[in-house]
Amino acid sequence: MRLIFVKHPQAAKNYAEHVQSRWPGEELVLICTVPNGLNQPFFPRGIAYSKYPVVRATDYRANKNWLMRNGDFTSIIRVTEGAEIKSESVSFDGAAKLLTEAAELTFLGDWDYTGVWGMEMLQRHLNPTADPRPHQVIRNPYGYVKEHLDIAFLAPKDSSDREYQELLNAGFVKRYFDYNFALNSFAILGNLYREVFEVKDPVFIGRNSLLIMQHASYEPKLPYNLKRYLEDWKGTGKYASGTGRFFEGLGTSLSCQMVEHDLKMLGIMATSPDGVGTSWSLTDLGKQFVARLHKDCYDPDQSFRLSAWMERPFGEAKVAIDQYLMTFFRKQKRHQGV
Repeated sequence: MRLIFVKHPQAAKNYAEHVQSRWPGEELVLICTVPNGLNQPFFPRGIAYSKYPVVRATDYRANKNWLMRNGDFTSIIRVTEGAEIKSESVSFDGAAKLLTEAAELTFLGDWDYTGVWGMEMLQRHLNPTADPRPHQVIRNPYGYVKEHLDIAFLAPKDSSDREYQELLNAGFVKRYFDYNFALNSFAILGNLYREVFEVKDPVFIGRNSLLIMQHASYEPKLPYNLKRYLEDWKGTGKYASGTGRFFEGLGTSLSCQMVEHDLKMLGIMATSPDGVGTSWSLTDLGKQFVARLHKDCYDPDQSFRLSAWMERPFGEAKVAIDQYLMTFFRKQKRHQGV
């Protein structure tokens, strides 16, 4: 049986009709890696607040209750000649059994650092006692058009391919930064938020949400289409547009949309008429919160720095990230005084 790793259920459906002609006569199963759903960060407990800031090795575990309401782990498609293409769900143990039974593994996920990292992590979750298996790689940056897929299928690679390994390294660097930013944000920025907003619940403030609320103190009225504004973010201009290999602006369309959502739900920013149209601005409590942020923690180029770190080997990038995050959160903790 050939187990084919794809990113999400719609990709599985789009590929299903093509893979049978590529591997005629083989038993084929497409399995969804859903990188941003099936990988849940777990943070160490019991760290005294006086010890922050800290950096730790990442701990991403299988999120077994993310995708399926029926308790299953992820979705698959079994491709059988002459049969209707239908998605079905599979339990965590069922997915692990598929990995064990597969004679061949093929990566057909999105050709980016998230897609490659997602396959690596799914293998680690399903078989934690073994190293991820070498596998075939189909490099397909073109989409689902048959002619483009035919080209991709003509030149398969394997998981030792240089570009594949670069994407995998980038994925681990990105997740290392995100994990440790979140670890410190929950403690340090969460403490500040609870004091200003007089709440007790744990609060997470993401790096891009933090940036935009600070930027709003310099530019009090931000465009109503904040998502597009974030996608087009240029920073200070130090990093030339188009030089970021892994992402431009402040991230994907979905991640920028989540920044909008988070700022509103946190009560830090809101939309209101401004005499010309509608714009985003800081709320009164948002202004109090931002006034307690250290000026050096306003880093318009943070995403571009991260993209540059993602091009370095993990060990080298880790040194730079550790220094950056420790300095960033040490200054903020001392400045806020709580």
